[in-house]
Amino acid sequence: LREYCENFRRRMFDSAAAVFWMYNDCWPTVRSWTIVDHGLRRTPAFHPVRRALQPVHVVIVEEAGEVRVHGINDTDRAVCGDLEYGVFTLDGRYPVRLSAAVELPPNASTVVARFSAARWKNRQATMPFAVLRDAAGALLARNRLFEPLFKDLKWAKPGIQVRVEGREAVFQSDAFAWGVCLDLDGERPLADNFFDLYPGQPYRLPWRGATPPRILRCGNNLPRQR
Repeated sequence: LREYCENFRRRMFDSAAAVFWMYNDCWPTVRSWTIVDHGLRRTPAFHPVRRALQPVHVVIVEEAGEVRVHGINDTDRAVCGDLEYGVFTLDGRYPVRLSAAVELPPNASTVVARFSAARWKNRQATMPFAVLRDAAGALLARNRLFEPLFKDLKWAKPGIQVRVEGREAVFQSDAFAWGVCLDLDGERPLADNFFDLYPGQPYRLPWRGATPPRILRCGNNLPRQR
């Protein structure tokens, strides 16, 4: 669902709109193709879809021998920011790390950065990434690009650390952590869930508790099936 939404949005206005199946379940179920169940509990798809549909977003694609970063701006004003992009390894290195000041025109999808796909090497152990921040350094949007199947990726074991700073929980990992899960039941009103941690980059969530949140699952540790 996330990739579906992002691919339609980055092609605006070649595609003007899209409807995904579906918003909610009308009966009790464990998991399905929805973002909330019949009781409005958030499924694992909820937050990835929410991020994919946020007004300002970045989407990474490989086209015509290039890795391209699309900046999507669905607001009526231009958005300026600092873009960090390139390639990281799953175990935490940055063989390609670039930066640029960018401007996202209003109501448009624009290619704001690109580099040769030949620089994306060893694809079973690496991922292209993009992180957009405002002038104050606050996160506006971020994304990454998978190519191989999950079972073929050379996952590293992430050393995830969590701390509380004021009213925020700060997550950080030395290696890439995929789909960090704080709530599997979907009943807690979390600001985010099933989120990624990029190597060495702190990720902050609003948090009112004095004790750091407990991590229930991480996608890196899922059993592989062949």
